[in-house]
Amino acid sequence: MRVWTRIVLLLGLLLVCWTAAGAEQAQNINKSCTFKVSGVKGKELRKLTDGSYYNYIAVRSGGEILVEGKGQELGSVLLQFYERATQTEIWAQRDGEWERVAERGTHLSDWVPLPAGTDAVKLVNTDRTRLFMADMTVFGTGERPANSPEWEDYDTCDLLVVACHPDDELLWLGGLLPTYAGERGLRVQVIYAVPTTPFRRLELLDGLNHCGVKAYPAFMNLPDGHFKNLAAAYKKWNKTKMQRVMTEMIRRFRPQVIVTHDLKGEYGHGGHRAVADTVCKSISLAANPEKFPDSSKKYGTWQVQKCYLHLYAEGRIQLDWHKPLEAFGGKNGITVATEALAMHKSQVRNGWEMEDGGKMDNSLFGLYYTSVGPDEAGDDLFEHIALPER
Repeated sequence: MRVWTRIVLLLGLLLVCWTAAGAEQAQNINKSCTFKVSGVKGKELRKLTDGSYYNYIAVRSGGEILVEGKGQELGSVLLQFYERATQTEIWAQRDGEWERVAERGTHLSDWVPLPAGTDAVKLVNTDRTRLFMADMTVFGTGERPANSPEWEDYDTCDLLVVACHPDDELLWLGGLLPTYAGERGLRVQVIYAVPTTPFRRLELLDGLNHCGVKAYPAFMNLPDGHFKNLAAAYKKWNKTKMQRVMTEMIRRFRPQVIVTHDLKGEYGHGGHRAVADTVCKSISLAANPEKFPDSSKKYGTWQVQKCYLHLYAEGRIQLDWHKPLEAFGGKNGITVATEALAMHKSQVRNGWEMEDGGKMDNSLFGLYYTSVGPDEAGDDLFEHIALPER
């Protein structure tokens, strides 16, 4: 019996080890693959796998990107389009036969799993215009890599975060995204007023994914600019247009809670001020069917339950970004947010850093609007709110 017991224990140990090994993240195997792109050769081809969002390769309509595994199995591929996503078919080769496995063209970054036994993959530009690819990563077999997002498109959300520029959702809101999206698993939708440059949009997607945000972001598509005050921002952006777009966003995503900038623009930025002011005005507009009737007919009206503003003096609460988060291996929210900010390489290079405390403390918020009464405990944005079952 002892011998059999030892055998059973040994088999159990081997099974545990095998399971753990099988759960390892897939690794980047770009260096051991061969890349071929229609009309692209030499040094230009290196732009496809150099890890830089500042350059790209162009593929004509009907052209292809072919990746051969050179005897190794391909498990998945991460596509990162430059400027705009383009309609693309993904084909996988197994045992000499090609099969279409996916179509992409909605999100700037997209992770595509490949069927078992794939030894080559090709992308076909099925759009009428050229395809611009900033970077492409091929992975071997294993679990989905942490830097490979699987975006969802929400029609409703729990928390709507409205930021002026990419990285504002981290700098001024601290551990909000890791805590509510990554740790608590709530449906968090982020909206940006300004989409800025192509490489900054790819950086923001990396940051959102790192924080556990699953929803693909939405954009108000306003032109960038540094405005000295609220009037200057509204002169460039048009107050009515901003309210119309924000009202439509609120009706479209139907959030329970909204969080956005300081009414004073944190360090005085007029764009931040305009975003905060627009959100405040649009709360009542979204609930009124007579205001902006086009979006009312399309989505219906919506009554937000709470709205918090960064640094707002009334109904002040301070959220704890230093609690360990199980979803991130015990790291706290401010640490995860700092890691996500580092993915905004262009902005870190310009000197922006995460502030933990200080004059513009990113853990301080005020309750600007509530339909469920004032906060009592003051430690949770969703106090007094019963989230819908999904």
